[in-house]
Order: sequence, then structure tokens, then C-alpha cells
Amino acid sequence: MNPSTLRDGCRVHIASAAPHVVRPPATADAYTVKFRRAPGPAPESISLKKVGAGGYLRVTPEGAVDDKGGLGPLSELALQPHPRVPGGSIVRAERSGYYLQVRPDGGVAAVREAEQASAVLFPMAPVVCFPGQQPGLQPATAAPEPCVPIPRLQDGQAVHVASAGGAVAGNIYEVKVRGAGHRSISLKLLGAAGAAGKGYLRVTPQGQLDHNGGLGPFTELELQPHGGKCVARATKSGYYLQVRGDASLAAVDDVAEASALLFPAAAAPAVEAAAAAAAAPPPQEDERAYTADGAATSTAIFRLSCGGTVLKGVEVTDVVLPGTQGDPQRPSLQKAAAAAAVGEKKPLLEWLQRAAVPVGSAKPAVFFKTPEGTLRAGKDRSFNTKGGYGVFAQWEVEIETGAIYSPHHKKYLSMNSDGKPRLGGAAVAWELALADRRATVAVRAGGAAAAAPAAVPAWLTEKAAPDYAALGDVQALLAHFKTEGYVVIPQAVAPRLWQAAKQIINRRFGFGANAWVTEDDTLNANSQLKMKLFDNDNAQDRAMTTTAFTAVLDASPKMQAALAVLLGEGQASPKQTPQVALRYPQYPELSEPAAGFDADAWKDPEKDARPGTQYHIDGMGQNKLCPFTLLVGVALSDQTAPNSGNLHVFPRSHVDPALQAYYRDLINDDAQDELDQRKPDLGRATQVLLRPGDVVIAHQLLGHRVGMNFSPDIRYQLFYRLRRAGHAEVVDRIMSDPWTEFPNIQ
Repeated sequence: MNPSTLRDGCRVHIASAAPHVVRPPATADAYTVKFRRAPGPAPESISLKKVGAGGYLRVTPEGAVDDKGGLGPLSELALQPHPRVPGGSIVRAERSGYYLQVRPDGGVAAVREAEQASAVLFPMAPVVCFPGQQPGLQPATAAPEPCVPIPRLQDGQAVHVASAGGAVAGNIYEVKVRGAGHRSISLKLLGAAGAAGKGYLRVTPQGQLDHNGGLGPFTELELQPHGGKCVARATKSGYYLQVRGDASLAAVDDVAEASALLFPAAAAPAVEAAAAAAAAPPPQEDERAYTADGAATSTAIFRLSCGGTVLKGVEVTDVVLPGTQGDPQRPSLQKAAAAAAVGEKKPLLEWLQRAAVPVGSAKPAVFFKTPEGTLRAGKDRSFNTKGGYGVFAQWEVEIETGAIYSPHHKKYLSMNSDGKPRLGGAAVAWELALADRRATVAVRAGGAAAAAPAAVPAWLTEKAAPDYAALGDVQALLAHFKTEGYVVIPQAVAPRLWQAAKQIINRRFGFGANAWVTEDDTLNANSQLKMKLFDNDNAQDRAMTTTAFTAVLDASPKMQAALAVLLGEGQASPKQTPQVALRYPQYPELSEPAAGFDADAWKDPEKDARPGTQYHIDGMGQNKLCPFTLLVGVALSDQTAPNSGNLHVFPRSHVDPALQAYYRDLINDDAQDELDQRKPDLGRATQVLLRPGDVVIAHQLLGHRVGMNFSPDIRYQLFYRLRRAGHAEVVDRIMSDPWTEFPNIQ
């Protein structure tokens, strides 16, 4: 087949030059074509995604063929001229080097020699696949559907979602193009005319739809042709969009039931109004209690209990229904409690029955809001109250029994013997009752919480200009970063800046246990704490913390120069709150020589003998590919000796093809983490030695891990994860070009 007859998004099946096809045409496996490299009218390479299975045709290094691949190197196929059929093509797996062959039994195999290759591609349409009939060739005679043109949507374009029958969903969405060819998009809710925008349309693994997503895997939609129309498929969860008769959107797992297609919104005034509303600052979620006249006075605290025993460590400030967070008019358990619309014993069930349960719903989905976030059972089933509004934090409440169920884990909320939360197989009846105390909140006119003005030192608010001279040899810096994947900038942060940050951290110790939580990452358990930066802070503490952590980057001329050299001046994203990474001392196996105790034995690098497969790239285990541009670590303690809790890096791993393939192809595999033995062995790690004020800057794709701390001191470190301006627009190119965000590196 002439590759120029292929189109991105077109459907094909695989046929042999011999008189047989993979299966009879009526039931042949169908594949959707994905162009990988297409500089001209004909593609140089493609990938084939199996219709209905969700995976790409993959040929492993051992010659095995399956449909379980992602858009990695093992699924990239090159089209080459057929050695015997004029105008025909054979297919070669780019990474493994095998050719595709159609066996007599209809299966697809991989062979080493081009002469043995028999597979060709042809569109599932009534077209001539080759110039003229060739001996022994059997083209498609009755294609089930043509190649449907997929609309080329543009970034920022306003669209409705409509069914083929003409039903139009009431919402207006703004298009965000995610992938090449404009076939992968996300839809940000603008609402109906005048409605405030929220987040992106998200389809959960359970087939639930909401508008609470960000630009993650659950909001990515792939446009596909089917039945003469364009349908939208959720890339991560595999569901298809359907417009119901009542104009609402639903998720269905059968493509035959998919009815949704996209078209530009026609009502320009409505679009403009919705866009203006979406551009306005989002309303702040209201967590306060209300008096009868609506004035906020204090936050009511609720406690979950079972059989009279209170669940430890969980203070609920409100119950949030999916899709309503951020909406000041949303149903609020706080408002109901203040208005005495619920009883003291079972306010949750009463409130759900009266105000929040749609007709016929016996298991409403909710989030339990806490002062830190939401109640969440993580991937490893460990609990914390720092969750967001994802699947790990979503619960279903059974109205009849009071049981609370996790649809993601398919387990019930239960309680350990020590009163802490756990997941179990048996339903337990819960009560959510008002606690004895309330958290007072200041109020200003209009009902919004007021923050008292707080003074901070002027030198913490300074914005430093880049000091390029302080960097020294800029070309050497760029060369080291390009080759090794990281660079150390000595004394990039002035003492008064890093000392101010460290002072704030140490001050938090005096706030008691409520100021800290144990790191919920199982790799760091019992050896690292996470700081709750703004828990019960007064205005002065909040202002000092925010300002000091921002000043570490913004008020450091040498730091600003380094970021400008790497990303371009002024291109680093607005600074987010850094990770406060404390590494506590661990017990080494200290030797005691005959002459006496060896006080320096802990510094021996050989004592940290973890394997070369124990590392990670940020985004693993979170299904996030290239979530930022630079990892910036600022040392607040002495790490000039090995085994001081140093950051471990694996030089040159940022361009390691095997590691990139693992990261990309398995990014949606929940088993992808630091302990996954499928990763390539990168050998021995390099321990980064730092003095307080030194900074290490690493490429996001660099393999790294936290080091053991056998020293007598706590390791203090700040980690900033910075995005270059426009990161979301180029994220799909980073895996093929790691330097796409670095203008000074070719």
C-alpha cells in the first residue's frame, strides 16, 4: 500500500500479500493509525492502536507481538516498500527490528528477514489499496466504515458537546489541545451563559464524570472516527462520551453506544459571557459556619464515630459533593448545622437525605473536607487528610446503613483497634456528629474571611536581577547540564535567605504534632516528615512562611542567573510552595576497630548499597508524564559528606533510551515506582555534596532518589519544581526532544 493513502486517525486492518487476511473482513481486528513522524504527505512511521482494546500494537525485543503498548519506541512502526508487490508496503518495528507477518491461521507474527514479511496495511474503505490488482492480493471488499475526517480543533476554541441525534449538552467548553495532530484534547468547563468555569471534564476509572480535573491523564480525550461520525474516548479510563436524552453527559464503555461529537459553539454572546466568567478569579471554597442571616462566624468541627468510638486523626469541616467545590452556593453541611437544619447525632445522613441526594440515589458520592485537605486512602491504602478531589478521596455513603465505601479500592471505611482509619471488607455504620469545639474565623464585609495585615522584613520581598558574572563559565555550566543532566551552583542563596527558611522550619517544631505529618510515600516512611505549612497559623506566620520560601529563589541574584541561562530570562513559572524535605538520621552499621570507635565510619559511601534499579523520575506512580521542567534543590544543612541524606542522581540518565521507554510506556501503570524492578539498572548513583546555600538543578527526566542519612544531624532541604512558561503547550514533545524547553541547549 502506498503510505500516502493513510491519514492520521484513519482505521485500518492488517492483511497479507497471500490470499488470506487476519480474520474475515466482517470481524477483522481494526486499528487506528497514529502518525509518529510525518514531515510530508506520507508518514515515515506510525503506531497502530487496537480499536476497543485501548493499547497499541507492540513488538518486544524478543519478537513477541501484543496490543498492550503505549506511544513508546516498541510501538513505533516504519513503512517500507514491499519487496515483491509494487506499490505495497511492509511494516518494520523501529525499536526491535522485526517485520510483521500474517500467519496462515490469521495471527500476526514478528520475523527477522524482510523477505519473510507479508503484512500490509489498507484502509477499511471501498478504495483501491494498490495501483491495480496484484496476483494473490485480496483487498478489502466491504469496508465497515470510511475514514472519518476528525475536526481540527484549536486551542481556546469554544465548543458544545452534541450527539449525532442533535441533542446538545448545556455546557460550553474551551478546547485545550494535548497531542500532535489535534486528536488529543481536554475540555475546560465554561458553563452555560454567565456560569462560572471550574475545571476540566474528567472521566474517572469508575465511569463518573465531573469538572474537577486538571491537565492530567483522566481529562485527556482522544477523538476517533466511528460509524461515520467523530466520538470522544477518555484516554486513561477507556470510556466513551455519550449525550443522554436529557442533554447530560455520560460515560459508556461500548463504542457502539457513544454518541458524542464536538462542534463549535454557535451562540457567540453565550460563549463570550461564559469565557468572561471563566477568566474571573475562581470563588474561594467556603468552609465556615453560618448564622441565620448568612454571616460567617466560625468553622464547625465534625467527628466520625463508630459504635461510640471516635475515629482518630480526622476532623471534618464539611462534606463536599463532586463538582461543587469552589462554588459558594454549593450545599454545605456547615450552613445546615448553623441553621439547626440537622440534628446533633446523624447530621450527615439527615443532610444527604434532605438536601444533597438526587432522586433515586441511595449511595451519593462525597468528599470529607478537613482543615488540611480531604480524607484520602492512597494507592497503598494508607490514610491521610491531605487529599484533593481525586479518586482516592472520593467516598460513597450508603443512606440506609450509614456505611462509607471507597469505589476506587472497593472497600469500606473501617477502624483499627487503636481508633485509626483503615479499609475493610465489611460495612460499618458511621455517624458524623458535631464536635465540642469550633475554629474561629475572622469576617469582613461581604462575608469573606479576612487576613490581618502582617509585616515582613523588606529584604525578603526584594526581586533580584540575574547576576551572570557570579556564575562564572556559563558555557561550561550548560555543557555539564546537557551531558550529565544536573548542575550544582555553589552558594547560590545568601545566608540570610536560607537561614530565614530554616528558622521557619525549626519554629514549626514548637507548634506540636499537628504541624507535621509523616511522609506517606512508603519509600520514605519513618525517615522523613512533611510539613503542614499553614495549619492553624496566624497571619504573621503565614506571611513569613510564604515570603521567605519565595525569596529563596526571587531574592537570589546567582539563582536567578542560573534559571535564566537554562530557561531564558523571566521564563521560570511563578514560584509554588516548595517541598520541605527533612531526612532524619538512621542507624548505620558502624564498625569498632581495635583502636576504638570509628566516628567517621558512617561517611563510607559503600554503606548505602542500594541497587541501581532503585530510583525514580518525578511523575512515576502519579500517571504524570513530564509534570514540570526543573527540579531545584536548595541545601539548608551541611551535606558535604556522603550519607548525610544527600540527593542521589544518576548522571546521563535523562537521555537514557531504555529509561525513557520505561517512563513513557508505563506511565499509566500503577506499579511504576522506585522499587519496580523492570527499570533499567543504572549502576551506582552519585551523591550530590552540598553546603548550606548550595543549589542543585536537575532535568526533570533525570533518575534520582533520596539518600540514607547516617549522620548525627537532620538533613534540611527545599525542593522547588519549576515549569518553564508555556510548559503545557510543549509537554508532548519533551520525551522526543528533552531540550525543547532549553533555548540555549541544542
